[in-house]
Amino acid sequence: MPRSTPAIPQGERSGPAGRAVALVRRLARCRLNPEAREHINRLLAQPVDWTAVLAGARREGLSGLVRRHAVDPDFSPRVPPAVREELDTVYYASAARTIRLLSDTRRLCAALDSARIPVILLKGAFLGTAVYRNIGLRPCQDVDLLIPRSAVTEAHRACVALGYAPDREPVLDAARLDESPFRNTLMYRREEAGQPLFLHVHWHLVNASYPLDVYARLIDLDALWRASRPWTLGGAPVRVLSPAHFLLHLAEHALKHCYEKLILLTDIAEVVEGLGEAWDAAHERRREDIDVWMSPDVSAGPREFWSGVHREAIRFGLDRPLAYALRFAEDLIGARLPPEASELRGLGPVWGTERWFARAVRADVRRGGVNWLAYLAMMDSWVARGRFLQRAIFPPRAALARLDAIAAEVAPVHYWGRFRQAWGRGWGLAQALWAAR
Repeated sequence: MPRSTPAIPQGERSGPAGRAVALVRRLARCRLNPEAREHINRLLAQPVDWTAVLAGARREGLSGLVRRHAVDPDFSPRVPPAVREELDTVYYASAARTIRLLSDTRRLCAALDSARIPVILLKGAFLGTAVYRNIGLRPCQDVDLLIPRSAVTEAHRACVALGYAPDREPVLDAARLDESPFRNTLMYRREEAGQPLFLHVHWHLVNASYPLDVYARLIDLDALWRASRPWTLGGAPVRVLSPAHFLLHLAEHALKHCYEKLILLTDIAEVVEGLGEAWDAAHERRREDIDVWMSPDVSAGPREFWSGVHREAIRFGLDRPLAYALRFAEDLIGARLPPEASELRGLGPVWGTERWFARAVRADVRRGGVNWLAYLAMMDSWVARGRFLQRAIFPPRAALARLDAIAAEVAPVHYWGRFRQAWGRGWGLAQALWAAR
């Protein structure tokens, strides 16, 4: 299917270090088109700071993908052996960790299924197996599961029975676990062979340390569950979000982390490209090449699918996070979007802080606090913006207790700590924006 032609990724600076930035970005895809391969060969024909390549790949969560292309016969003669060895070490360590996580997740999902608790597998654990189709390419630091809020108590028992310990005293009364615009998760950890394994059990997709009222209460959880698809993880039955809802989830998650790692944009680009390949396979009557997860959407066709994505994004209040994600995927990693998806990049009227936000991200100022500029732009009044800032610094007592794991009664000293944290973040944000001007 035709794709839009992306701009050359940002970071095209001169010198070995600048070429290292451009090289990491060009390698941030599972499959490279001819244009990308030509650009990579041009970069490799000149001196490259390989120490910066390795550091950048680690920082951006892209070591697995860089390693994949470093052994490509077209590129490997120009990659120093020591660099390939370092990439191999990171790749196999990441794969080993993911194998342990997936094994644990399979056992937990089987236990939840036995307890008749439905579960949706989120983010990394699903991406590595179903989208990247190689668990070494997509690092997975923890496992994220979505369950109904009413099943929190039973899910907690299942986690504890498998050796997971909560990192704080969990609130197990479902009536008290409202669908908050702050954090909506219970966090657990387990030690295995001296390595910690982390588990996050969510009852809502929104999970942040600041209030995301702008869309948290618009996300229709019942619609997510109804549209979810059956899937299996090592024989354990689970469910996964529909491709449309998965894209919205990834876009919201990437904005929440302010695209801190480029792998968050690669996730979105790979889902979009996988859908395009599925439609190509359907057009050529190669049904065996279509992933069962995507098959219902393939029969609808790309125009209908992307129109549906757009409608759901507006209904969930996630149209701007989706537009940001698609724009930055094109600008920063050279993703190629189909025409139907390119139409979703439009934002309409742009508020002042939104321009600063886009400029900062494109200048590689991707850090916590910068995304607040986007959240402020998404709000429709100064009252809403003031309320966001006030509640971000001084959240309700119940929210602060959950955010900071406060076992005793919340006291003024806890709010003082929150204020100091916000002040430090604001000062760092001001410095970063000044540097990106």
